[in-house]
Amino acid sequence: MEGREHVLSVLTKNFEGNLRSLVDFRQIVDEHKLYNTQKASQIQDEISKINSGLNAAKSRVESLVLLNDLLSQCSTETLSQYAITWTRLLIQIIKGYAPASIHRLACCVLGSLAEKSSTCPELARQVALDSLPHLIPALLAMKEESLEAALYCIGKCMQFYPGPCGTFKVITFYIIYFKHESEYI
Repeated sequence: MEGREHVLSVLTKNFEGNLRSLVDFRQIVDEHKLYNTQKASQIQDEISKINSGLNAAKSRVESLVLLNDLLSQCSTETLSQYAITWTRLLIQIIKGYAPASIHRLACCVLGSLAEKSSTCPELARQVALDSLPHLIPALLAMKEESLEAALYCIGKCMQFYPGPCGTFKVITFYIIYFKHESEYI
């Protein structure tokens, strides 16, 4: 086992799921760029933990934060292998019943994922065809308390996927316009 793999494995096993452990874990991962590897297989345990955590309400916040950290460091191979899965899991979160804070965090991670996935041509095509038609309507349907984060994510999608998002520009404009107008009424 490579040094980086060993350190990440030990950290993952000792991660207790509380806030202090999460902060310490994130700091070590970021400082040593432990997710910055060329092979998805080397961080498979962490990816599995994130994926299962996204499906569990108790560990969803931690998994969203860790996924966002992973996205900032992961290789193209890892991104290509898991981006569609992560997008589906995140869409399930924003469509589901969860606190607004979870929805907002999921929108921020989706924005990062949209930006990162746009750098890989084949993946970008797959995201544009398979994910965006489900993502944008889900974002547009979000409740008022999550709307700002949803609009941030829509903005990222429009920035990096202007073609597939074109049909939603008018709807997004009206949502922003009526939200702005209602604040002054």
